[in-house]
Amino acid sequence: MLNRLYGKYKDLDFAGSNGRINALDLYRFIAIFLMIQGHTIFEFAAPGYIDNSTWNWSIWTFVRGLTAPVFMLISGAVNVYASKRNPDGSVDNMRILKRLKTAVFLLLTAYVLAFPATSLRFLDQFDMDFWIRFWQTNILHIVAICLIILQIFLKLTKSHKQLMWVALAFGTFATGISYFVQQTDWYSILPTYLAPYLSYQKGAIYTLFPVSAYFFFGVAIGTYLKTRKKEELFKAVFINATRIGLVLLAVGIPAYFTINGWQYSYCPIGVINPGAVIMRMGIVLTIFPLIVILNEKVKKFSWLYLALSKKSLFLFVTHLIVIYGCSCFPGFNGLWSHQLTGINLILSAALVEVVSMSIAFYYDKTIKFLPSIRYAYLSVIVMVVLMINIII
Repeated sequence: MLNRLYGKYKDLDFAGSNGRINALDLYRFIAIFLMIQGHTIFEFAAPGYIDNSTWNWSIWTFVRGLTAPVFMLISGAVNVYASKRNPDGSVDNMRILKRLKTAVFLLLTAYVLAFPATSLRFLDQFDMDFWIRFWQTNILHIVAICLIILQIFLKLTKSHKQLMWVALAFGTFATGISYFVQQTDWYSILPTYLAPYLSYQKGAIYTLFPVSAYFFFGVAIGTYLKTRKKEELFKAVFINATRIGLVLLAVGIPAYFTINGWQYSYCPIGVINPGAVIMRMGIVLTIFPLIVILNEKVKKFSWLYLALSKKSLFLFVTHLIVIYGCSCFPGFNGLWSHQLTGINLILSAALVEVVSMSIAFYYDKTIKFLPSIRYAYLSVIVMVVLMINIII
């Protein structure tokens, strides 16, 4: 079988015009696609309709649990391709600064989206419960912090090889320490706005440990792929990735079920289970050759998934607004929250996918022709939100 694959795909052109492996973008697009339908179905499904005791919903739940790890891992990998080194191994300070600005913007966006009040007029009425909900972290917070840490690693390392080993070490550290981090009451140690980065205790959706592990394992994988010669990529993807993936599965699956039997108080043990990280890494690596083959089959649609993958964080924010709304307009949950079943639920997920991706694709194409329009969009949004919050 391996000989047949080698004969068919040994001359495959893995890299796109920018030197980046397009299959990585397809992988991230699939992850964000599945993430959007997961959020939509979970929000719109009627009470009791999602039944994890049935095989179909248990598979759906398992796949849904893979979307964020895949998204983080592939995001880490593609960020390596956006990090150019000078001949002496250093990274340009302006490029570092640009990435830090992106991280700060992501943090601000995450907190704006999490703001649970409809008007600033009620600021004096906000109690401690309000602020506890506001400071809880999600995927945007964690991506932002990971980007900041990555810039530090880029400055400290002088070669791609050094970066690969540092990222691999950090990912391993984040995986191993996650269970023990969650045993600490960080709310008694850190301010309320910092504790959610380390603790699920008050309702954080994602925390740094173990979620950052996926990002930095992705950085290590991306660095490894980036430093391979063209003729070495087949072996790297179809042989090495598959072998490593199978080994990780052999270790991760029994570790996952063993650790899952332990008792834990703050969150389901599966969320911080090191075995889950290893198992999911194994799944991602084992499936990667199939994504490469799929990318070859659907190349004629690359104009779509490449654009949407590169705007994946924008797409993520957009779909949250489409589902949940914002201070400017209500989301679809105002119509269908926990009300739909069957074909209506499927159609609602398809609608959210189409609307969210259409907005992201339009934005991607618009800023290419008029880059300054991104600031026009931002200024108009800020103006409208402030007017509504002050007046209403």
